[in-house]
Amino acid sequence: QYMAYDDDTDHNGEQTTQLDWLENEFAQARADGRKIIILDHVYAGCRYEAAKLWHDKYNNPYFQMLRDNHDLVVMEVGGHDHFADLRFHTSKNVAELKDLSGSTFNFHNLFVSPGMTPYGNSNPGVSKFELNSDFVPQNLRMEFLDLDYTIGKQSVPYSEAKFWTVDYAKDYGVTDLTPDSLANFYDVLSSQDEGITLNYLISKLGFNPEDSQQRQQGIDLLSKKDIITSNKHHVGEFLCLMKHSSWASEYADCADSANSVEFLQ
Repeated sequence: QYMAYDDDTDHNGEQTTQLDWLENEFAQARADGRKIIILDHVYAGCRYEAAKLWHDKYNNPYFQMLRDNHDLVVMEVGGHDHFADLRFHTSKNVAELKDLSGSTFNFHNLFVSPGMTPYGNSNPGVSKFELNSDFVPQNLRMEFLDLDYTIGKQSVPYSEAKFWTVDYAKDYGVTDLTPDSLANFYDVLSSQDEGITLNYLISKLGFNPEDSQQRQQGIDLLSKKDIITSNKHHVGEFLCLMKHSSWASEYADCADSANSVEFLQ
């Protein structure tokens, strides 16, 4: 499904083949009473700067399958960005899909994992989560290596290495990673003081927001990526990423008013 921003080819039908395979996997899982974890690198809705990285015509059927089979999906885990994030979507206003009748539900709980290298200038990190007996993803924890401490040293013994840990259950009360839980977390992040949400954004880059140097590193990186505003550090664009990023244009529409008083309230 991946595309370069200026590449509109279908790569000899490869995308259609992949979607057919996924549709069959969903059908088999439903028939067998199984659940599914989706792993991908360039995930649906992923962007490089302002450029979309999925074909629109394949993005739509992908989200159609996710919404139709939301009860089978434990979680989606993506990469590519090198910046950790948690995202979800509601069942309405999804890509170009027709809205469903009836009540709205949350789906597409996506964890974008941190990078294991400092590519992108964040600290390298690893992450883990657990599944309980009901296949509910929970206890997400990320651990980052503090590279600043290693600068100028030929080697650092593991016993002396410094790490920064983000424990979602302990630090933020996010015990599970279901779509409803992420929706509740979004409500907290969007209603609390922006400075607290900014600290969260800095933390999940692998930086300590209480350390003035690392705090500034995080702010500089978030500003460069256009996730916060450069001067007042408003977080509206991040909130758009968390809830409105099924495809590039949805995010762009949200970001246009993301830092208005009405949106942030």
